[in-house]
Amino acid sequence: MGADRGLLAGGSSLALQLLIQGMLVDWLTLPARWGIVLAYELALVAHFFVNDRWVFEAEGRAGVWRRLVAFHAAALGAEAVTLAVAFVALAAPLASFAANRSSRTPATASPR
Repeated sequence: MGADRGLLAGGSSLALQLLIQGMLVDWLTLPARWGIVLAYELALVAHFFVNDRWVFEAEGRAGVWRRLVAFHAAALGAEAVTLAVAFVALAAPLASFAANRSSRTPATASPR
């Protein structure tokens, strides 16, 4: 496997995930949590096929669906961490804290 192919495949998968997520949340007005989960899953499947065919050049080998299931099972741990971080970032207390911190200017900031 070429490292350049692996990096390109990974970066493309991230870009695809963000594009799908934006379409689901902004255009189709899905709740952010659903958009994040669906986008991650769709990009993960696309990532598998890019890796399987292009990075590892497995075209013609039998058992593509078995490899997809094994790839997805291995990716579940990373997916759990990614979704947990995304959901924490969406949590109201964190979002309101960030909004309050960014709206404070030096003139309105309370003295310490």
